[in-house]
Amino acid sequence: MDATSAFWRDLESRFRELLNIPEAARLTGNYFSGQCGLIDGPTDKSERAWLYQLFPPLARAGAIKAGAPNGADPLNAWLNLLRAESPHFHQMGVPDGGGWIQNLVLASAEYCIVRAARAFEFETAALAGVPALSDQTKRKLAVQLNTLRDKQKLTDEDISGYDRERQRCLKMPADHGTNPAESEAKGRKRGPKPDHESALRVAEIVARVAPHGDWRPRLDDLCEALDEDQVPYPARWRKRDRTCNGWAAYDERAHAVKAIEYRLKIAKQRKKATSETFS
Repeated sequence: MDATSAFWRDLESRFRELLNIPEAARLTGNYFSGQCGLIDGPTDKSERAWLYQLFPPLARAGAIKAGAPNGADPLNAWLNLLRAESPHFHQMGVPDGGGWIQNLVLASAEYCIVRAARAFEFETAALAGVPALSDQTKRKLAVQLNTLRDKQKLTDEDISGYDRERQRCLKMPADHGTNPAESEAKGRKRGPKPDHESALRVAEIVARVAPHGDWRPRLDDLCEALDEDQVPYPARWRKRDRTCNGWAAYDERAHAVKAIEYRLKIAKQRKKATSETFS
């Protein structure tokens, strides 16, 4: 079975990287008496050895993904593919079809473009036969997503920029036969659930570190205190910086200020709602 178009595009780029080796364009594929091989290449011995080391693995990968027969030598299979389909192949006037493939590295890269186009056509045709999701299925997926969001306690900050299709699904009209309570719930706009507990903890630590209210000049001390109390830092920081393991470890201090401001806002709203409930 042929590989994906993404595989062939990646292989093309890797072949083209070999052209950065001086005189890589001199590498030639030779075909004679049914046998294929590599000849010529860079005049410098070390560069030639390097090219002869790097080219065969790429050619073998391409041949295998192109469906080389079991037991066949993948390098020979790749050169045979180029012999049959590449315009870089020059045939000798001999009965066995002997000849050579000029600029073998470039010929290989260009052949990957051909294979990528074929794979893309296959992928497009396959997708054309996939039926569209029904409105009912989309609504079920939206409900499942909301359940997962609540279980994982995702905040506004975690979900900002999330797939807009979710909001579109939630605004779809309810099916006939849906009970009124469910219909009313789906009619309401449901936003992400804030993490009130973490927000309240941030507010407490801010009050402790900066009792006079101006906490920004003491941002470093505040971040260290948040880490000591194991207050969760924004999950997206880890995606931007794999080395980040806490509030104090994140270099973008402006982001830390915004994150703290957001949590203080949530904590203030929570305290206000609680006071109104008991008043």
